[in-house]
Amino acid sequence: MKPIVFAALMLAQVPSPTETKLGLWINGAQVGTGVQTERFLPEGNKSTVLTLEIRPEQNGSRVRQETTVDAKGRATRKIMEIVSGRSNRKLIIAELTATGAGVTITENGKTSKQVIPVSDQVPTENPSEFWFRTTKPKVGEKAVYYGFDMSELRWRLEEVVYEGQKTLEFNSRKLSGHQLKVRDGIALVDEKGRPLLIRTPGVEMAIEPAS
Repeated sequence: MKPIVFAALMLAQVPSPTETKLGLWINGAQVGTGVQTERFLPEGNKSTVLTLEIRPEQNGSRVRQETTVDAKGRATRKIMEIVSGRSNRKLIIAELTATGAGVTITENGKTSKQVIPVSDQVPTENPSEFWFRTTKPKVGEKAVYYGFDMSELRWRLEEVVYEGQKTLEFNSRKLSGHQLKVRDGIALVDEKGRPLLIRTPGVEMAIEPAS
């Protein structure tokens, strides 16, 4: 089989990316908007990109976060880019393995590198990455794993619990979906795992109303 034909067949088996438009609220006031794009890759891998525009009318900031996971939900690469004002840019790239994170930080034209280890005896696979995409969890099902925190640059023990179907109110709207309990808050997702509402202390993201 010719390489170009094989590549076309592989691409045909990969679902189209899903895009979700979100609003960002801090302490009850809307301060920005965001777009989450989720794309399935060959060999069962998945890429999720969240881009937030915060107070753009005040020349605020833009935050871009990208996570690539393998077919078992283990993160293999994370990227976080923060652009403040017109010229301040910070880029963090973490290459993740079962034994640690190789982190490269570029800021103000300077680059630094560090390795942050994790025990290869602890779980780093997060099966909830595929809940409502390729699998459906049972109520009460948990995903317990060590994830790499890009804000704090450290490994953290995480737990995601499926709490069942819920209806929540946000800004006079009722949002119905599957509720997940996560660190410091909850996430409400639809039948395909797309976010409807993410609620943590002081910060909320909600799907934009259909126009």
